[in-house]
This record gives sequence, C-alpha cells and structure tokens, in this order.
Amino acid sequence: MYLRSLIIIDVQGNMGWKPEENQLFELPRLKEIRNVSWAAECADCWLIKKVSEDALEIYNKSYFTSTSAKQCIIHHYTFSDYLTMLARHRFVVKECRNVTDCILRKEANVTNTYLCWRLNQRVVSGQLLLGTLGAVLNMVVFFNILLTRSLRKNVSMVFLCNLALGDTLICVFLVLMASMIVSYRYQDFENILESLCPRVGFLWVLGQCATSITSVALTVERYLCIVFSMKPDIRVTPRLASLAVAVNWVFAALFMSVALYFNIYRLNYLCIPMIYDMRFPIATHYSIALGSIALTLYLVTIPLYVHIYKVVKQSSEQMGIQRESTLAKRIAILVGTNLVLFFLPILSLGAWKLLVNSSHQMQQSIYFRRAISDWIPQYCLTINSCLNPLVHAFRNDKFKNALKQKLPLRCNTSKVTPATQKNSDSIPTYKLQKRHSAGGSST
Repeated sequence: MYLRSLIIIDVQGNMGWKPEENQLFELPRLKEIRNVSWAAECADCWLIKKVSEDALEIYNKSYFTSTSAKQCIIHHYTFSDYLTMLARHRFVVKECRNVTDCILRKEANVTNTYLCWRLNQRVVSGQLLLGTLGAVLNMVVFFNILLTRSLRKNVSMVFLCNLALGDTLICVFLVLMASMIVSYRYQDFENILESLCPRVGFLWVLGQCATSITSVALTVERYLCIVFSMKPDIRVTPRLASLAVAVNWVFAALFMSVALYFNIYRLNYLCIPMIYDMRFPIATHYSIALGSIALTLYLVTIPLYVHIYKVVKQSSEQMGIQRESTLAKRIAILVGTNLVLFFLPILSLGAWKLLVNSSHQMQQSIYFRRAISDWIPQYCLTINSCLNPLVHAFRNDKFKNALKQKLPLRCNTSKVTPATQKNSDSIPTYKLQKRHSAGGSST
C-alpha cells in the first residue's frame, strides 16, 4: 500500500546495487530513483521516468546512429540490455557524476566511421614530404651551429640554433602524425590515440613555444645592435642569450605539462592541444592562453621593426648600421612569416564560419570544412618550419663557410691534371736556369 504511493526513492550508499526488471519499476507513481551506483563509471546516477517518446525510442531500439557532418563522423551506438530494460519501463539514466562516461563507456558500445579519412590520407602525403625536408634543413642548422665554436659565440646564431631545434620538433611531430594517418585505418588509428597523443603531442607544444619566444629574442638582439650602435655595452651577451634560451624551455615545459596533466592532447585526432569548445572549458582556456601569448609576442616585434626602419633611414650613410640592418631584414622576414603562418589558420577558420552562415550549400561541404579546419593549419606549420632555415641561416656567410668546412665531399684544389702538372714543372726549371745564369755572370 505505502510502496505504491512512492514518488522518489533515494538509495545513497548502496554501491554495486541497481534496480532490476521486477524491482520498483512497477510502482505506478514512481518518478525518480536517486543516487544509484552500480559501477565506477556510473556513480550517484538518477533514474528518471521520461514521458518524451523521442528520448525513449533511442534506447528501445538498442541501436542508434548519429551523423556529425561538422566533424565528418558517423557514430554507431549499441546500448546495453540494462538501458533497454529501463527504456521499456520509461526510465532513463540522468545526473550521474559523469553521465557521458556511464552511458558511452559502461552501458554502450560506440564505433565511429570517419567519412573524410581517405581525404586525410591523400592530403597528408604532402605534409610527410615537407615535414621530412623541414626536419633535415633544421637539423643541419642546429648541428652546424652547435659544432662550430665561432658560431656558438655569436648571439644571433645561438638564437637561430634554438629556433632550428624548435622547428625540428614541430617537423618530427608532423612527420610522425602523417605517417600514422597514412598507415592506419581510422578505427585502428582511433584505438591508439589514447596512448599516442601524449607521446607525440608534447613535441608540438615545445616547438611552438621555442619558435615564438626565439623570434622575439632575435628581434630584440638586432634592435639593440642597430638602435644602440654607438653604445656597444648595450648588447645581448652570450651568457644572457643562454639564459633566455633556458627560460624559453622552462615556459615550454610548463605549457607541455599542463596539457599533459589535463589530457588536452587527446581531444582531437591530430593530437594538437588547441580546441575551442565550451564542452571542454579547461582545454578552451588553455588554447586561448597559448594563442594569446603567441599573438602578444609576435605583435611586440612590430614597433621594434618600425623603430629599426626609422633609425636605418636616418643613418643610411653609416656602413655599420647598414650591415646590421641587412641582418635585421632577414630576421624581420623570418618573424613575419612566423606571424602570418601562425595566424593564417585562425583567419581562414573565421572566414569559413562567415561563409557557412551565409550559404546552406557550404554547410553540407564536410570535405571542404576538413581541409580548412585541419590541413591549412598543418601545412602552414610545415611550410613555416621549412622556410625558417632558408630565410636566415642559409643566407649567412659565416654559417655557409662553417658548413662547407664540415662537408665530407669537398673539391680538393691540390690535385692537378697531367697537363697542369707539366706546366708547373716547367716553371721551376725556368726559374732555376735564370738563377744559374745569373750566378755564372757574377762569378
């Protein structure tokens, strides 16, 4: 009699218990069963009686397919017998500690079909080639400077060495991800993401921090050389440069550790911890912080280059300043390309959203959306890492001379052909005869 009048039942503290087919669900007035905990994923769940047929129909079928055109994914859900039984009695699981984990990990089997995977595998082949080229070029710059004592004493070269290391890490990351995408089917690739992303995603963070901070350091070093050319005591010393490099890697390690601690790398299949989705507030705040710091660092260089331009224009007759300004122009191009290629993806995504909102046809173009949102950023990173060593290091005479001395295949100028050897033999003979005749006339 009293049981039939129950509306809400609270079973707090009964870990491992859940109401079964013939328990409680037949009570006519029962609306809620609160704090049911039958698994670690399903703790403190509320079983709530629903009237909506749409919500119940999904679980009654025990199988459900959801298409996400924006993400190019079809989700296939197979629900457990327990969820189907609850739906039969018009109950659904709500208000768990983590209802998503409970339904998707414990009480459902989820498989995904990625519609754009073949497109990714075709597009990523170019990234694989460019990433390999960028890694080789930057490793040449890094080891050439590291193994040359005269270059290590040059402050600008110290920063270039650090920049090359950062670009190498980015290229290694891009090559690893590209090779994985080419080699695996999507289902197999998705299965290894949980362990893969933390192992390779940190390379991207370290590389981005290194390139952003080092670009500013290079600009400041050139700024002091040009603006304070008559005050040689105002310079970035090698010791200060080494300290700046150390601080750079401390900040890089900090950002890397934060992303690792909150498992941000795994939130997209490219393992890049940049995501703007309010369902993941920590990841969104992290992305905004990282992007804002990078933007601020690059924008700081603009007034410095404006001042450099004014100083060079006013002192055009001084050869020393002209020489320093040539180096500054190279660094300006380097920093400028970093700035453009870092924020071009953001601008392209913004333009894409405006076009999508104004065109229904473009909303259906899932392949074009993938190209805009995924591969323009990737190719910008790869191209930028390839350009950095070519823009500055390989145009520097000291760097090129040091590199030539280390090349194993160099022209041996001491080796002569037989014809040349014949001429060289006749010249000393002629000189000896002249000396002999001179000696004879004197005697």
